[in-house]
Amino acid sequence: MNQFPRIVLALPAHNEAANIAPLFERIDAVRREQLPGLSVLLYDDGSTDDTRARAEEWAGRGGLRVRVIGRPENRGLGAALLALIQDYTEQEPASPAPSQAMALMDCDDTMDPAQIPEMWELMKTRNLDLVVASRYRRGAVVAGVPWHRRVMSRAAGTLFRLLHPVPGVRDYSCGFRLYRKEVLLRAWAAWGDDLVRQRGFASMVELLLKLGRLGATAEEVPLRLRYDRKRGVSKMPVSGNARRLLKLMLTWRREGLDPPQKPKS
Repeated sequence: MNQFPRIVLALPAHNEAANIAPLFERIDAVRREQLPGLSVLLYDDGSTDDTRARAEEWAGRGGLRVRVIGRPENRGLGAALLALIQDYTEQEPASPAPSQAMALMDCDDTMDPAQIPEMWELMKTRNLDLVVASRYRRGAVVAGVPWHRRVMSRAAGTLFRLLHPVPGVRDYSCGFRLYRKEVLLRAWAAWGDDLVRQRGFASMVELLLKLGRLGATAEEVPLRLRYDRKRGVSKMPVSGNARRLLKLMLTWRREGLDPPQKPKS
């Protein structure tokens, strides 16, 4: 049996043409040096630049497998996340060489794909469903993020854990995660198209909480975030998103996030 895992790296992308080349160079280095079974699934969320074309140029380059999906209109991170999970859960079971896990990472070259082997090793050793790269673990590196955003993020994270505790997780909104294939298959079977309903970065929190409802086991590794490497402007209105997310957390606390009841046959 091949000792190397097959991992699909899912990338939600909107106008990331300037970041494709440096990010894919890092991804390909990880594939060549540590994870020969690493492939890329990129969702182009209505980009108006040549994000799709630049990503497709990497397909087959040096053996890197790249597939690009998407829509012509911009529908937000939540729609991209849902589409990536749906594609993964539908394609992988039928694949002649199915993967063991799906990694999710931002496409702006601020996160390091070289952390994926470490995340897989933790997942395999501890038999976990989910591994999160966390800003709040000892050893985390967060470069280029203004101090007020760090304070706001940490305060919000503390509140989220009080309202919706997920054992093993402190960072509820970070977009760098590794999901075991089986937990995504279970989640898709439970919620289907309702698995991700939020449009913005609240979708990351929503998905985490729903996996928690399924009893997913999770742990974290320290994140290495290099926001100073980002090319282009930020697409995230932080303060407005934080206020909306807080309201959602209170709503979810009141109404719950359990899977819909299946109709009796």
